[in-house]
Amino acid sequence: MRTYSISLEEWEALFEYQGGVCAICGNPPGTRALHTEHEHKTGLVRGLACFFCNAQILRQRVTPELLRRAADYLEDPPAVRLFGERFGPLGRITTKKRRRRRRR
Repeated sequence: MRTYSISLEEWEALFEYQGGVCAICGNPPGTRALHTEHEHKTGLVRGLACFFCNAQILRQRVTPELLRRAADYLEDPPAVRLFGERFGPLGRITTKKRRRRRRR
């Protein structure tokens, strides 16, 4: 209550409202409880987040604009626009390997 200005009952209501999962990734809490995620400058409680999302995304001061740019990058990578789809040895089977398999 002192830290986030919400009661245990309000926290539980928020947990139920979110379906018992992280508000960001949608995963249920693992071995750690969901964190009460809040804006550090103002103290605004935004929701409940898992350890990973709270620590890796929100604590890094990731902005909505940066997340939008990251989503655009993942959906339309510049290398794919320029060269087309190319896969390295750890990705899909390369064209050369496909040809070898067909010959056998």
